[in-house]
Amino acid sequence: MTLEIGSNQFRVHKIDIKNNNEGTLIYKVTEGEEDVMGKIYKIQNKGSIGRKPTCEICLDDVHLSNLHAKFSMENGKFIFEDMCSTNGSWMRLSEEGSKSPPY
Repeated sequence: MTLEIGSNQFRVHKIDIKNNNEGTLIYKVTEGEEDVMGKIYKIQNKGSIGRKPTCEICLDDVHLSNLHAKFSMENGKFIFEDMCSTNGSWMRLSEEGSKSPPY
């Protein structure tokens, strides 16, 4: 799965679930601004993305809200929650230019 957040697309690179409340989510930037292309971001159990320096993933991106979205671990699954960001967040089921299978 790929999430489009701000000017960048983050592709799930790896998910490691230890138990219902512990896990690691690793995203790789597959499309976006040059300074973050190919960069890998790691979320342990919970985290946030936005322009605020207190966010675990802090990016200087005018298309991100200060607190754009949160990631959290619930019942052995990672939950992504858009925090009413100005520009929203988008989920892609397939790579750009590829047709997604029925979902």
